[in-house]
Amino acid sequence: LATYEKDETELLKKISQTILNGVTLFRLLTNPLGRLRCRFYPSCGDYCQDALKKHGLFKGLWLTLGRLLRCQFFTTAGVDFIPDSTKESQSARIQIS
Repeated sequence: LATYEKDETELLKKISQTILNGVTLFRLLTNPLGRLRCRFYPSCGDYCQDALKKHGLFKGLWLTLGRLLRCQFFTTAGVDFIPDSTKESQSARIQIS
């Protein structure tokens, strides 16, 4: 059982690292264009990387998905830090005009 859990943990770490590498590659390819700007601080790429590192694969991807859904023209831009818990997620968002 311990070997299975270790293998599963290693697999999740590899998947997380692959996603982090993909985000880094996306940022390197789009940054020179100068056209793609995030509406929030930290940027969506930074948010994804930090969420994966702080919360792991599943919760990190869930938080990133929520962030990407908020990143559209009908929302107010602002500061949107990664929450420590679900209660803090609402208070961590600061709106700026």
